[in-house]
Amino acid sequence: MIECIDVYKSYAENGHPVPVLRAFSMQANKGAFIAVTGKNGSGKTTLLHILCGLLSVDSGLIRVAGRELSAMSRRERCAFRAQNTGVVFQDGNLVDHFSVLENVMLPYYLTRRKIDKPAQERAEEVLRDLNLTELKNRDIRALSGGQRQKAAIARALLLKPEIIFADEPTGSLDREAETEIMEIFRAINRQGTTIIMVTHSEKCADYANKIIELGVRNEE
Repeated sequence: MIECIDVYKSYAENGHPVPVLRAFSMQANKGAFIAVTGKNGSGKTTLLHILCGLLSVDSGLIRVAGRELSAMSRRERCAFRAQNTGVVFQDGNLVDHFSVLENVMLPYYLTRRKIDKPAQERAEEVLRDLNLTELKNRDIRALSGGQRQKAAIARALLLKPEIIFADEPTGSLDREAETEIMEIFRAINRQGTTIIMVTHSEKCADYANKIIELGVRNEE
């Protein structure tokens, strides 16, 4: 499902390249649940953004769902991400002034990709599964932190992606909300969806079936 071979990524700082990932390699089979951990600055979010196509690499191979992302243009990567993946950002990245339902529907509005049922029916289904039906018409700003993250997960699930990428999805939540969100991810994974999650939390990492710690050597 996901393959990285000798990936290098650096950022320019004062006119000089500063490496973040050096000769990084990994594999993830379909249905895997992988937690990416490591100290601040170890490249966790950079790796996640590379895998979902938000960032390019300096060199190396990135293959996701049979497609070589490292050979794609930025526009091609964007199209691939919209069609094949769901992304849950740390802050939810939801649209203020939109209702919960409108936020969940955004992937359809942006791609017009057809699935096996009308998009609004699918959105209602996902909201029901996540116990958000009663909040569907509420302004997103009126939700608690945990409710907002559930709405972000619902949006990521709308078009039935093969892979979910999640960047610190519980970073700003209390312990109860964190557990609820992680149980949702566990249920999603058990249905066959591949999950790649960045986290600082050992508790959250324990939900994964594989942990990759950046900054140390990971043997495949």
